[in-house]
Order: sequence, then C-alpha cells, then structure tokens
Amino acid sequence: MVLTEFRQEPNFAVTSNHGNAELTVESLPVWDLTDLYAGVDDPRIEIDMDAIRQQAIAFEAKYKGSIATNGLAATHLLAALQAYEALLAAEYLP
Repeated sequence: MVLTEFRQEPNFAVTSNHGNAELTVESLPVWDLTDLYAGVDDPRIEIDMDAIRQQAIAFEAKYKGSIATNGLAATHLLAALQAYEALLAAEYLP
C-alpha cells in the first residue's frame, strides 16, 4: 500500500501572491513514503513522531528563556543553534 493513496485532500483552493495561479489538490506535490513506512498505520510513524517530540521538549527545556538575554554567551548560542539544526535534521531526514 502506498502512503500517497491516503493523502488527505484539502477542500479549498488558494490563490498565489505570485500571479493568478490557483493551487488545487491536483497541483499539490504527491510524496511516496513507502521507502520509510509500510502505510499510514505503520507503528514506526508514531515512534518517529514521539522521538522528535521528545527532542523538541528537551530543546525547549534547555534553551527557553536563555537566548534573548543581555548575558548571552556566544558558546551558548552556538550550542543552541547546533541543537536546533540537529532537531531539524532529525525531523526532515528519512
């Protein structure tokens, strides 16, 4: 079963700011995720989502309120940016 068969289709069209092109369901990209998951009910999807949620919670706990401060050290900002990049990489990489 191909995940793209389960794609929820929006019930609307959006007009682009870059002309009069109308976005419809037919013009949206279709992603084949069968290399990653067996189907929409594959338990690995929830496992992956839980792992990303936990990483995001840990990032917030560590860095919330510590970046926009007068005493921000460059090393702390660098660590936060590296942690954020790692979080994004884990979120977007297969």
